[in-house]
Amino acid sequence: MAGQLTLGLFEDIKPGQEKITVLTGASVKYNAYAFKDIESVIARCIFMSELPGLYPPDFRSQVMETVEVTEDEFDSKNVPFDIRGDPNEELWRDVLAGDIDRDRVFYDYKSLGQTVTIEGDRGIPDLAKKRELTLQQFLTPPIITRFIAQALGLDIPGTPASVFDNSCGIGRMFQFLNPQCDIAGIEVEEKAYHMARALFPGAHIIQDDMIHHPRVIADYLLINPPFSIQLEKKNCGFKNAGWGDLGPGTSIKSHIAAMETAIESARYFVAAMLPTGYFTNEDTLTFERWVNSRAKLVYRLDIEGKAFTKYGFTWPCSVVIYSTDNLTIPGTLHHKTDTLDEAFLARELAILQLSETGRIIREAAEHIRKRGHIHFTKPEKYKPPTVQEPIAKLPLKGTNTVKICLSPDASCLNLKIDNVLSALKVHEFREAMGKEWNQGLSGYTSLADVKLRRKNLLEDPRALYELWTDISRTGLTPIIDPQYANWIVKKAKWFERQMAPYEQFIKGKDGEWICLHKDDGIKSLYPELYQARLKRLDQLGITWLWPFQKEDVARMSLKDTTILADQMGLGKSRQIIALALLYGCKHNLIVVEPKLKDEFVKEFKAVGITDYQIITDEKHLKSLKKFNLMAYNLLWRTLNNYTKKTFAKAMRRRFQFIAIDEAHKIKAKDSEQAKAVRMLKARYKLLSTGTPIANYPRNIFSLLVFGWGDATERNHYGYYSPIERVDEHGHQSGYTTGTRQFKEDFISIEWVTPQFEHTLDSGAKSREVPKIKDPEKWWQMMNSKIIRRQRDEPEVKEYITFPKPEIRTELIKMSPEHIKHYKHWLDDFASWFKKQLRMEKEEGHKIDQMMVLAHLTQLQFASTIPQSPKTNTKDAQWSFGPTTKQQRTIELIKEAIANEEKIIVFSERPEFQRFIQEILHTKHGIKSHLFIGQQGIKERNILLNDFRNNGTNVLLATTSCGEVGLNIPEANVVVLADTSWTPSKQIQAYSRILRPQQKKKPKISLLRAAGTIDEYMAQLMAAKSEAIDEGIDYQEAAAFDASKWLSYKDFTIKMLREEGYNI
Repeated sequence: MAGQLTLGLFEDIKPGQEKITVLTGASVKYNAYAFKDIESVIARCIFMSELPGLYPPDFRSQVMETVEVTEDEFDSKNVPFDIRGDPNEELWRDVLAGDIDRDRVFYDYKSLGQTVTIEGDRGIPDLAKKRELTLQQFLTPPIITRFIAQALGLDIPGTPASVFDNSCGIGRMFQFLNPQCDIAGIEVEEKAYHMARALFPGAHIIQDDMIHHPRVIADYLLINPPFSIQLEKKNCGFKNAGWGDLGPGTSIKSHIAAMETAIESARYFVAAMLPTGYFTNEDTLTFERWVNSRAKLVYRLDIEGKAFTKYGFTWPCSVVIYSTDNLTIPGTLHHKTDTLDEAFLARELAILQLSETGRIIREAAEHIRKRGHIHFTKPEKYKPPTVQEPIAKLPLKGTNTVKICLSPDASCLNLKIDNVLSALKVHEFREAMGKEWNQGLSGYTSLADVKLRRKNLLEDPRALYELWTDISRTGLTPIIDPQYANWIVKKAKWFERQMAPYEQFIKGKDGEWICLHKDDGIKSLYPELYQARLKRLDQLGITWLWPFQKEDVARMSLKDTTILADQMGLGKSRQIIALALLYGCKHNLIVVEPKLKDEFVKEFKAVGITDYQIITDEKHLKSLKKFNLMAYNLLWRTLNNYTKKTFAKAMRRRFQFIAIDEAHKIKAKDSEQAKAVRMLKARYKLLSTGTPIANYPRNIFSLLVFGWGDATERNHYGYYSPIERVDEHGHQSGYTTGTRQFKEDFISIEWVTPQFEHTLDSGAKSREVPKIKDPEKWWQMMNSKIIRRQRDEPEVKEYITFPKPEIRTELIKMSPEHIKHYKHWLDDFASWFKKQLRMEKEEGHKIDQMMVLAHLTQLQFASTIPQSPKTNTKDAQWSFGPTTKQQRTIELIKEAIANEEKIIVFSERPEFQRFIQEILHTKHGIKSHLFIGQQGIKERNILLNDFRNNGTNVLLATTSCGEVGLNIPEANVVVLADTSWTPSKQIQAYSRILRPQQKKKPKISLLRAAGTIDEYMAQLMAAKSEAIDEGIDYQEAAAFDASKWLSYKDFTIKMLREEGYNI
């Protein structure tokens, strides 16, 4: 029986006050038996305002929401499954008889984890299958649930707390709660759900998956979540969800989902039983930090695995309590035990109750007793959303024609009709085209969506005729829009020119230079247009380019987008300016590294450009200049403090030509600067970078999407649009994603996660080989997109001469003290790594390659700068002065000064540079300048100018600060004190001195500590450099033995074994 009344929500109520202020009103439906009288309802609403700070900001609206409560038709005697042969058959017979002994059920009920077995269980290989069958259902021991209830004061009669468990099993977390508690829960497994309903007939328990309920409302959440079950759902609503088969934010581990719901939903406390590995597993490290930012861990009891033997499992677990209301509770009570008995837990309970945490827990329970029952989440089973059919606004009958026309953005064809009957025929026509399986998306792709794309129409001349014929067969009369007819003719010619290859010089096997595409390149195919562009350059008064640069600018102007990949020192900046002038656009945007804005300004002044500005503020967008410079890091910033609109969004279509300098900076799909750059739209684009492939072939993918679109006629690959799947034999079979097809075509790799398949830069992978899988197909894709000059080309050498550097590698032997120090950190690394291998074997835990890399970086510190606080610790103190590598660095500096030469020392670590500067100053009286990231750009420019022009002869630079855009021919000696993981960083760094203006012999020293991480990194760098040469210089890489290629994990195993560790 349901009644209806209107309630007000009140505040500032004081004893004896007759006047009350109604803040909001809502209609609330309730069960007649829920409240004894209206006064009790109003009293509860009034009391909510007496406890400020105990509820979330939107709690009032949550309390006053309309809730439909219906009679519960659940009948515990109606068991919907066969109980014969069930491990709990006797208990189920008691349920059928209506004679339930609750204590017996809680102690005797066997979970799936205790009863499910796999025939011929192979251990680790069958671990995933076992998880799937058992649902990781291991019920909580009663001795633990009683301890949790007592610790939180929930066993005390008269405490009307609301308690929620989002994986409640048979309800063991509710066993010792006092009868006044409001209980709610979720359980996915049918039998456990039915038993929970039988044991707690007044509770609000549903059978559902926890992924459908990311947020609830309750005073306490008591959970023992299933571990490591992968949950998948689009738009699942969990903040910690990651990449899955359905895309970003769709996949989350069951224990993380349960904990997130608990932390975000509990008004007071969360109590949980978790495997102790939760606190030691690298996979949960980031999530644990997230939890600690929102809740305070006030109690933790670690229990060894052997204590749980009689409960059917033997892994160590921890009982934890988090406070979600009071984050200022001092300290965490953290205890350990290898036994689990009444006496021990009684002592633990006494310690907890006497602590500050115990006092706050009692206060919360007292508040709840005064407050009484209030709103909490009564979960409802998830129902998939229904798709509402659009309301037809067309007349029922009309003409029998279908107009074939372009979509507004010219990305596909639209089939326009004027009546419902024709619309139904067109719908039937589209459906008849069918669907094909898309392996990348794990779903079906509509062939109509693919065949009507402009990519298909421009690549296949017969596509329009076939479409016309197919529509005619349906009884409709197709008519081609004249606009589309004109468009397709013009676009066909445009497309042909865009796909014409660029001429490029490469060095043959005999050392002779060969010009590729000499007869079928863009110059040969469009000679008149090419000559007209050269003439236009002269008319514009562009006399500040070398002849080969003029030729390249004229060639690039024949296309809409190009990657300008000239080697360092060949004047890419001036070519950007000249191309903008040749295109003749009113407004041009050049996106640069913040530290390179001044370099571009110098080029503007050198060539006589005055109509330019540096965009730093919203006001600059109101008066655009011909040339507009902007730093990467401003693109994703908001225009001001009063809007969410970013500069990139505000400038989306403001420019006709956009040049991206140092374009390799946008290689990561989901980086802020890459997303901001991809938001920019322009007719003409130029991507300028001497290293379009920084490490692996996939580094170029994001550049292709920005420049040539997502799965378009000019770029078959993309992040979002489906493309035809082509196997290794060239046969088409279904559809896939562009990232997956790119991986299949060009990347040599063992396995990847869905996240890596969708982004090609983030997510886990294994054994990626730095080699292009199909070089011929790669060159066919890139020859129309990339224009590149090398310093030794005949047409370049005729005008520019670059000095040949003397490059030498020095393998430096470490001192005994340094070996001992390095060995300490190697031992530490070996211990950590062995633990990871054990967890991988026993728990199926996957070793995170990035965590391995972080530990390898620790070894780099021990090798290069043991004085750093990262390695100079209490357990491994360094008090032995400079290392042999540092001494050698100082010797090279002194040699350069003696020879009246300027020297630049590069290192990945600022600590190294500071230490060297201190030694130079205090022991040798040598002045030097630091050039590191902690300094502002303005300060670095002042120091660089002093180094170039005055008496300071030593520049101590971090590799990241000196790797791009700077010309420093005043120096002729470079020392690379450590090794980078990325070859382009080091090449870019020492190329700062390799300029035509160089007047002395360049000398480059690569210092490596013998027997350390440096030697592996040298191997990695060599292999990556070959991949770069193969990808952009058409050089055939040496035969590569993939079986010998080492991932970070493989290398670690090999290195530690060779050092004598038992791995």
